Amino acid sequence: MQVQNNSHCSFAIACIFMLLWVFCVKLNGQTGISSFNTTTVNPPNTTYSATAPTDASNDINPGQTYDVSYGQGNDYTLLSYTIGGTTYSNFLEPDTLMLQRTDGGRFVNVWYTLIDIDVPLLFGTTELIMDGQEVDDADALYQTGSLISGYDNILVNVDNEAAGSIQAQIERVDAIWYTGIVSCAPENAVFPVIERGGNDSIKIAAITALDINGNPSAYGNMVEIVDNDWPNTGLTYSDYLVLRRQTVDENPLPLLNIGDIAGQASQTIQGVAVSFDELGIAAGQVIYGYSLFAFDTDDALHDLTDISTFPETTTAAASGIDLVAGVSAAVSSDNCLTLAIGPGGYKGALSTWLKANATDDVTTSTEGATITDWQDHWIGDNDFTTAQSAPTYRSSSSTINFNQTADFTTGTRGLTTSNNASFNNNGSSYERKGISIAFRTESDVTTRQVLYEQGGNTRGINIYVRNGSLYAHAWNRNNDGAGAPWNEGDVTASATVEPNSEYILTFEFDGNVSESGTFSGYLNGQLFGTVSSIGLLFSHTGDINIGLSGSNQRYDDGTNGSFNSFRGEIPEFIYCNEPSGFSINTRNQIESYLAIKYGITLNQATPINYVNSSGAVIFNTTQSASLGGYLEYNNNITGIGRDDNSELDQQQSRSEHNESVITVSNGGSFSANNTWFIWGNDGEALTDTETTDVPSVINQRIERVWRVSETGETGTNQITFDLDSLIISGSPMAADYSLLVANNSSGGAFTGATIVSGGVLDEVENTITFTVDLSHGEYFTLGTGYIDCSPAGVGTNLSLWLKADLGPNASAGEVTEWSDLAGTNHAEGSGGTSPAYSANAINFNPALDFDGTADFLVSATGFHTPAYYIVLVPDDNLTSASAAQVPLGWDTQSASPTNDIGGFFLGGIYGSADDVVGHIVGNGTIG
Repeated sequence: MQVQNNSHCSFAIACIFMLLWVFCVKLNGQTGISSFNTTTVNPPNTTYSATAPTDASNDINPGQTYDVSYGQGNDYTLLSYTIGGTTYSNFLEPDTLMLQRTDGGRFVNVWYTLIDIDVPLLFGTTELIMDGQEVDDADALYQTGSLISGYDNILVNVDNEAAGSIQAQIERVDAIWYTGIVSCAPENAVFPVIERGGNDSIKIAAITALDINGNPSAYGNMVEIVDNDWPNTGLTYSDYLVLRRQTVDENPLPLLNIGDIAGQASQTIQGVAVSFDELGIAAGQVIYGYSLFAFDTDDALHDLTDISTFPETTTAAASGIDLVAGVSAAVSSDNCLTLAIGPGGYKGALSTWLKANATDDVTTSTEGATITDWQDHWIGDNDFTTAQSAPTYRSSSSTINFNQTADFTTGTRGLTTSNNASFNNNGSSYERKGISIAFRTESDVTTRQVLYEQGGNTRGINIYVRNGSLYAHAWNRNNDGAGAPWNEGDVTASATVEPNSEYILTFEFDGNVSESGTFSGYLNGQLFGTVSSIGLLFSHTGDINIGLSGSNQRYDDGTNGSFNSFRGEIPEFIYCNEPSGFSINTRNQIESYLAIKYGITLNQATPINYVNSSGAVIFNTTQSASLGGYLEYNNNITGIGRDDNSELDQQQSRSEHNESVITVSNGGSFSANNTWFIWGNDGEALTDTETTDVPSVINQRIERVWRVSETGETGTNQITFDLDSLIISGSPMAADYSLLVANNSSGGAFTGATIVSGGVLDEVENTITFTVDLSHGEYFTLGTGYIDCSPAGVGTNLSLWLKADLGPNASAGEVTEWSDLAGTNHAEGSGGTSPAYSANAINFNPALDFDGTADFLVSATGFHTPAYYIVLVPDDNLTSASAAQVPLGWDTQSASPTNDIGGFFLGGIYGSADDVVGHIVGNGTIG
């Protein structure tokens, strides 16, 4: 929980609402909670010492020191409620619970169920023994989920019932879901308010909007909860302890006890449920939580978003609540209550959201299974089922940027949903519709293929491929009244599409009664056509299909045959009904989400920034690199990242476009929301012909350069180059490759670049992978060879050159390969028996550390040499009595009658000889 101080802030917010609500008395509206179904939790046992303040009372003595012990009994968390005979168990926990106050302090009182006050007979410290678990900070009490602890007497300015000791200047309590929550059945969703005692009066209102800082900026109806609303049933405890938290990070001080020990009546933990209906929340309306107010706060007199306008003399007798903070979740009796996530964070007019990577939404989420039922991921509940034959689920044989797809490639495959008000049959007409589809074409883009259609010969919409083009079409040919007919000549918007390619289509229908509207098509973010003189699309029936068409559709060539099956794959389908308008920003959010998820670069013919679900730019292609942008690096834009508002967690990506080279993998989950690692390239050649813009020890690199944009911290990522996609001179080995990294201020010049060696070569996939933590704005490319150099320039007859600052396959931990810079006599080892890399070991230079317990590296290649030069530092203080330690020996693995000498052996020796350098000759004897 956060405690916010608004003592020096004022807000001028003018909101005008004209609302007409018809209320019906519902049993599960503002209703007492009949019972709690709980589970037992065994909390940890903790104790601290604290001295009671001077205003302590009842059995807590002022100035006395106590041992305050938590977790000595059972704690309880909720499984479900019973309200009006109905079970409520679909919980949504808030992101935060905030105590809003005006006094600038952090003072708050908390309460726990009390087991006993253990007073020693003679000497010692009195112990206060409690059931529930201790929290590090009282502000975080809501995170415990505990049903037997909470905040005491909040929403009170003046304590006129307990000698002024229990009061805090807390004016409002906010339970907030930053993504928003939504229900398709508001009569079945409630906000429960649980308190100790059930004798307080407060008010509650739903939060209908948040400002840019995540604070409430608008509210729905204010609803009263009064004394007689509490049911007087629940969990009854004999005793409670109230503690005072003075400041943050301070242990709460014991203040007073309540109940039997103090000669008072026991109190019951009980609750009231306020339904979304009663709060004025409509089906499908996104809200962001609720706030609790003192009873004397009035939405007609006070600005609910500005606590400085609230009364400052609220008494404990008039209001206040002993809130069970750990039970602040919204809950429903159905599965319709959900977080208000949406594609690109959009949910305003969202009607249907189908996505193949939501494995629970398809019939069977295994490779090759048929999709007979594709469940709507949104609360619209517009599920699509088989039309003709079902598409195939692809999760391994074919994916789009590692995401699952619905494959319509063969046969007459399609999906359909029934006529409904969101799509076509509202009984009147439609002004606006938005459709977004991510799809992949196959080899045939000539045959007519329908991606989506609704309606028939008289009224409808369709999107289809024919003769190498993608068409967007809508019509209303009947004179249905004002706003019709229109587009009787089948005018369409169209764009060229290629075989075996991935696209993002956006269709926007924006009609009006005067027939001066438009419909438009966008492909990969760029407008490809607008049709004008568009009126209203009147209510209609007919098929609603994905992947094929019914009969009597309208097409640009005047024919109207049925089926027209799509030959391709669709991973995601988004349908919006009656949006308030078509904002460029909203479209950009949805298209950015789809682009990053499916590795489809937004068309940069006119620069298009990538944004997150809140509209913040995360990859700026409208500014040049000199200004911090990526205008020159706008090819094959791809990314990994996490965006909770979009339910996006893309941990691995590779562009789906031609000349894609790079795959980046995070290798795990992102620790925080709004975390991004996005890259694009400058479009240069994929050849290793660049020989001048390189570090001094690098011979050549790939011409193409990539640049990284990082938001948040993604940590270490694996960057993999597809070597089959590159044109590389010679036959480099793993040690010849390097990742070259130029910093943000380099302007993309690589003469001073950092050289990252140790890439892992996969000879089967023909890839090389570097594990590295790149920073925002850095540039990278692939070095494919080191310069032909030698020690002190002596290269004649050089048979072997191993140097620890260039050649080991790791810069930390074990080194299992040490590359020969003079040839191919690479030293290799195995995990567990290889030396370790040691930085700054010898005069600030790295070295390999052999620990004396069977660490070694071996080369299987034999060679002759009359001289060896080794730089080494013994770990031990060697004397004439020391046992032999061998830095360089020889093995027998490659010795044979035709091979004069075996491969070298670093860190050991063959046999029992104690030579520093030994030789194995062809017959295997030691010389």
